[in-house]
Amino acid sequence: MRLCENNSYISGVKQKCRKIISNVLKGFSLTTAMFIFQACYGVPAAFPNALVEGRVVSNKNNRGIEGIKVSFGYYYQRDTSYNRYSDSCTVTDNHGYFSFNTSIEGRGWSETVFFDDIDSTENGLYENKTVEIEEADEVYINVVLNEIEQDSTSF
Repeated sequence: MRLCENNSYISGVKQKCRKIISNVLKGFSLTTAMFIFQACYGVPAAFPNALVEGRVVSNKNNRGIEGIKVSFGYYYQRDTSYNRYSDSCTVTDNHGYFSFNTSIEGRGWSETVFFDDIDSTENGLYENKTVEIEEADEVYINVVLNEIEQDSTSF
């Protein structure tokens, strides 16, 4: 009888050891995943998100323009040319309104909101525009885009 009791005790100890080792490995896995996330995406910024919102209207009739891509980013210089980087974007609704959250932090470059007509002639053809902004918690931008006259013979 004592031999059976001793085996069940050893079996219980083995189970507890396996459980402890399993929990330690789970902890290491979670820590590794967090480290990889920070390596890929960076440590969260100390700056709170800023709300960027506004309206895009036509210079012809002052009505909202649907389908304009609104993105937030900056220009940076590489060699002799300027490149554009965008990290947040949205598209205007059917009344020309847009809204998105982004981090406005002083990167040493000018912070810029880009307005691009991405739907071609579907809602009219408009010139692209950029607007520079300052650091703030909330930014409201009203933008007037110039409509490009379309030559009816080219379509």
